[in-house]
Amino acid sequence: MPYTVTSTPPLTLPVTNSISLTVSDINSYHENGYHVVPNLLSPSQLEQWRTIIFSAVKDRAERKYKLPTVNEEDHTNVDFDYYDNVFTQRINLWQTHNSVKELLLESGNVIGKIAAELEDIDCVRMWCDQALIKEPFANPTSWHFDVTFWSFTSLHAISVWIALDDSTLENVCMYFIPGSHK
Repeated sequence: MPYTVTSTPPLTLPVTNSISLTVSDINSYHENGYHVVPNLLSPSQLEQWRTIIFSAVKDRAERKYKLPTVNEEDHTNVDFDYYDNVFTQRINLWQTHNSVKELLLESGNVIGKIAAELEDIDCVRMWCDQALIKEPFANPTSWHFDVTFWSFTSLHAISVWIALDDSTLENVCMYFIPGSHK
């Protein structure tokens, strides 16, 4: 079934926060491999992101790519069975949901500026957007480097994670191993 483009209310709260990185921020990023930008989104902006992204995810709820099944005789694809229960992933929501496209275009200048400053380059290109939904009691996500899953190579590849829900120790927050990118 082909995807249809849907829309939620127009974007009224673009990311316009003035974020200034310090030399210390950039040095810490290069040393540790990550940087946290506190308050990138105001509470009202975060709520709008939630509304738009959750609506787009709901529109694609039944369109999940099925991984190959496990072969019981030789256990081929056993990893797929495990990873199918780690999280639900929706990629390139902007292609089927106008409000996601608007959101990314409106906020890309600020997020792109931060990413380019951290990498000390003139500009960045967004390769894809993805929503990752971690359900309660899902299999744990193993340690990994995002770049190994991408179909391109660049010394300046960078991931941006915007948590739409609180990330705490109680709900199994994301953790980075400082310096593991080296």
